[in-house]
Amino acid sequence: MFFQTKTDLKDAFILADMARFGRLPQSELASETVMKLQTLSRHRLILLEVLAI
Repeated sequence: MFFQTKTDLKDAFILADMARFGRLPQSELASETVMKLQTLSRHRLILLEVLAI
């Protein structure tokens, strides 16, 4: 089996090429509701960690 070495330099080159030719996928921001739920979940986890000490 052949493993190809990955480096940040190779990744940067590939991403720059994709951007240059308009081949980067479009991304969407999460809705406000999802973002609020993520924040609540993050805060809950922090509180649970603090209480476990």
